[in-house]
Amino acid sequence: MGMFRTLYVNLSCLRCGKAIDAEVQFKTGKDDLEKYSEGDFISPSHWKNANQTYAGSCTDLYCNHCFYLWRKALISTEYELLQQSVLAGSVDARLRTDGDLTAELISAMGQDAVNEIEEDQASVVYLRHAAEPAPIHRFGSVPFKFDLFFSGQSSKPGLDTLSGQDFYDLFEEQTDLALKRQGWIYGSSFMLETVVVHLDKDRRIRCRITD
Repeated sequence: MGMFRTLYVNLSCLRCGKAIDAEVQFKTGKDDLEKYSEGDFISPSHWKNANQTYAGSCTDLYCNHCFYLWRKALISTEYELLQQSVLAGSVDARLRTDGDLTAELISAMGQDAVNEIEEDQASVVYLRHAAEPAPIHRFGSVPFKFDLFFSGQSSKPGLDTLSGQDFYDLFEEQTDLALKRQGWIYGSSFMLETVVVHLDKDRRIRCRITD
């Protein structure tokens, strides 16, 4: 990611409204890990053009409890959608050790993954500030212990069968839509990328969310 600056702000959890201490990261092009609290006075030597704004990002969409609930919903939804794909015949799933993986076994694995999260909430919350908040698998969160073979029809011109990339794209889109239907307004995203960092008329640093 390179060098950036951090602005500490008070936000409201997008799920329950609870007040949370959040971090907004942004870049100006000349950064050295500077840290500010919202309302700090910024001298011209640190920010010459008072009208200049910078795009920021924030991983603190939810309070710790709601982040845990979101993570649990994300993993549960991914397993449910994979199970549906197997039942629809668009994907064959096979254990890396040996044997085919039925929809029933996928459902059981999904429940095991959810149980692991319920047993270790602290580690789940830690992920929000880790360098890779979802580092486990191409799908984004689920550490699938099996291989996938694609047999469905492709939606792309010139392709007769579903490619791996085609499936992944569709899978991520479906996951995002399913979570939004469950009330997670940013779906499968854990990051708010519509933050603008700016100075007010008194050269005090502020941020605003643009959507």
